[in-house]
Amino acid sequence: IVRICTWAHFREKASNRSFYVFNAHFDHKSQESRERSALLIAERIAKRSAPNDPYILTGDFNAGESNPAILSLTGKTTPIGPHASQAPLVDTFRAAHRDAKAVGTFGAWTGKTEGEKIDYIFAAPTTEVIEAKILHDNNEGQYPSDHFPVTATVRF
Repeated sequence: IVRICTWAHFREKASNRSFYVFNAHFDHKSQESRERSALLIAERIAKRSAPNDPYILTGDFNAGESNPAILSLTGKTTPIGPHASQAPLVDTFRAAHRDAKAVGTFGAWTGKTEGEKIDYIFAAPTTEVIEAKILHDNNEGQYPSDHFPVTATVRF
């Protein structure tokens, strides 16, 4: 299965301020693939053409918070590669809800909240996290996805 990361560099015309958004979908079977994906994304973020612009990384990482790929991206373990420390990331949900327990984001169409958080919105450490949520919205038990949406309001 091919996995991708897309990114864009946005500029607000009124203020001329800009930022990057990266979006990824990591492999759900191969730990080696997840670690190599984390390495490549950290490198791309570190080598962005406007190095002073803030950045956000979102996506389905298919990896819980204690997974080496996630720990490396957030600087909580020895980085998998040399670029992780050049492009550190903050988990916006944990910045807003440090001790939350029921954080599972793979609901499997059933609404279950057990399990690990595998969907993230990461941001540059200089980003102010105003709010972050895992949405459990449904219409009479029908869910829009097998994953719960995650949201964050941030200020650069």
